[in-house]
Amino acid sequence: MSFGFSLVKESEKKQQNDKRIRDTIITIVGDYLMLHPETALFIVCDTSDNRHVFRNNLFLKWFDQFNPIYNLNFSKYDLRICNEDDDCAYCSLIMNRNCIEYLNIKKAFLNLDNDLIAKGY
Repeated sequence: MSFGFSLVKESEKKQQNDKRIRDTIITIVGDYLMLHPETALFIVCDTSDNRHVFRNNLFLKWFDQFNPIYNLNFSKYDLRICNEDDDCAYCSLIMNRNCIEYLNIKKAFLNLDNDLIAKGY
């Protein structure tokens, strides 16, 4: 399954740090992972407008704020995958620590960069 988040309509007045957006995304992601504890969530920050570093930092901050508050049993791992031109993608993996395939999924994710390099990407 795949899903994404984007603005339906940009307002003329830009709002920084709209807590409703944060709360909505955290609720959707948290509810999904709680309902599907066997699922791993793979996140890639959109690079189309060169704001991927900002998106990654914001998501890291949100996760660090909400994981302890809700006493979630999730682990998160992060990767920065760069090509030879130094263009980088920011990826994260979030999954329940009780997932049956936890160690295999974690290992595959952390080796993703090496696997892509080995395949010539």
